[in-house]
Amino acid sequence: DHIPTRRLLTAHEAAQYLGIGTTKLNELRRTKKIRVVRFMSDARYDIADLDRFIDQQRGWGLFNSWRAS
Repeated sequence: DHIPTRRLLTAHEAAQYLGIGTTKLNELRRTKKIRVVRFMSDARYDIADLDRFIDQQRGWGLFNSWRAS
């Protein structure tokens, strides 16, 4: 795997970048959790938006739920 050198990625590249499948990526787009950029007639994903999505997913996971109880 390599780090993309372009700012806008195709759906396939964006899914690879996030480590998910394109079906999950489309679900995230449909539910407005990840933004899409219309580039001419194609949909593209901005790496900055993907990084922001990743940062928003950070947390304590199950440990956080356990501590809250």
